[in-house]
Amino acid sequence: MKTYTATELRQKSAEILEEAQQGPVQVTQRNLPMAAVVSWEDYERLTDTIEVILNPETFASVKEGMFQFYDGRMRDWEEEENGKGKRENEKGKGEKGKRLKGAGGRGYRVMMTEQADGDFERIPSIVAKEQVGRWIGELAREPESGRSATYLRGLRILRASQAHYLIVYRVEKTERLVAVLGIVLEEREGFGWMGPRLGKRELGRQKRNF
Repeated sequence: MKTYTATELRQKSAEILEEAQQGPVQVTQRNLPMAAVVSWEDYERLTDTIEVILNPETFASVKEGMFQFYDGRMRDWEEEENGKGKRENEKGKGEKGKRLKGAGGRGYRVMMTEQADGDFERIPSIVAKEQVGRWIGELAREPESGRSATYLRGLRILRASQAHYLIVYRVEKTERLVAVLGIVLEEREGFGWMGPRLGKRELGRQKRNF
């Protein structure tokens, strides 16, 4: 990590901002670390991940979704032509293993764990549910559109921004499969959502518990 003083930050702000796009930059004052400059993409990747980790209920639901993924407790997701999402075999409709329409047979297969399926059904707003459904459908065409989770190896988080939900999933490239593990309500307001500050030890403990 490159380091600059607060004075250098004022003098070379454009250069430091450019370097931050490649990785975090440390800013010191009186030889002590005072701040870090990160790209917006890195910032959102970190905050989205921490939001999942710090909320015990959210973390437990995603963890359960991971267990269900390994147990094979999933069902196919199908996208209707009007863009609304629905589950395979809902009301007896749908074909098992069917790829999403519009993927031309070349898209990824999208599957929902029982946890994610329940999360989707519990979305109270019809409009939000339709928006989340469209984002899930897009994963068949753009499986890596979500950001990689900083502390949760192998997972990605896609922000359904208009609906204020986070979609937690993993991609199995060899099987051309997207497994949605959970759908989480985005609750943060500024920095207040973070709650108590966690040190590296606490974050490491949550990571090991996953």
